[in-house]
Amino acid sequence: MSFVDILFLAVAVLTSGLSGMAYRTVSQHTSGYTASALVPALWYLPLSLVFFLIAAIGGTLHPEADALPSVLCGGISAFVCAFSLLESMRRNSFAIAVIIVNLSFVFPVVFSAIYPGEPVGIFQLIGMLVAVAAILLLNIKKGTAFRDSLSAILFAVLSSLGNGLLDYALKIRQYTVPDLSDGMFFAAVYGLAALLSLLTGGLLVLLRGRPGMGSSDIRPLLIGGGLIALSNGLCFFALARLTGAMNAAAEFTVITALTIVLSLAYEAVRSRKMPVPKEWACVILCAAAIVFQYLNLSG
Repeated sequence: MSFVDILFLAVAVLTSGLSGMAYRTVSQHTSGYTASALVPALWYLPLSLVFFLIAAIGGTLHPEADALPSVLCGGISAFVCAFSLLESMRRNSFAIAVIIVNLSFVFPVVFSAIYPGEPVGIFQLIGMLVAVAAILLLNIKKGTAFRDSLSAILFAVLSSLGNGLLDYALKIRQYTVPDLSDGMFFAAVYGLAALLSLLTGGLLVLLRGRPGMGSSDIRPLLIGGGLIALSNGLCFFALARLTGAMNAAAEFTVITALTIVLSLAYEAVRSRKMPVPKEWACVILCAAAIVFQYLNLSG
């Protein structure tokens, strides 16, 4: 990996953690299906406009017919991911949502092994399993699985699948356009997600009435939506840039492990408390996952 690739990896790690915290804030100020459907437009529409301007400045506004399948897959997946994640978190199932959504990288690993045929080494497979163990150890608390409703878990699974398919669609596109000059593609993906958000939300307003949110919810939603727009755009842009430098299995292992370690370090500094034994165990598992990834590269 080049120095530039390492910088993009750092961006993906930092923005992945920031996105999770912003989603949690937004979910606390949404109420009902209508709000969960409308709110994602707060970040997908600005993202679409930003990438449209990038495409306009770079002179790459021309549409390409071969990008249509990836645009449809990415746009639909992005909306399903955001809507389902908000619904899952809204049901007081943050721990379960975090566990399942963090496993979203498993989908592009499987799909990328099928097409374009990215190989997954034995050490990478072990590293992935160790990273999954760290996720489970950190988030599962006694009785968590029994307190969460089936609907919350199903929404988390839908969000995980949506996020995984979005990542896969962007990865496949970058195999075609590896120089990142395809700003119009990103604009189309996020524009479709924003359109689906507005159409679905509008339909739910007609069927169920206006969402029950007050004026006190507007500021947190705008701030949270802005943070999600920033983190999502940078994260998926960085992941697309890493195409070719890291396969999907490596992305899952390294980004998951580093995100967990950084989140634990942030919490320790914020609370001014030393990590508990379970958290130290998670750090050890994350370090082991990264070591296995390195062994795969060196092998």
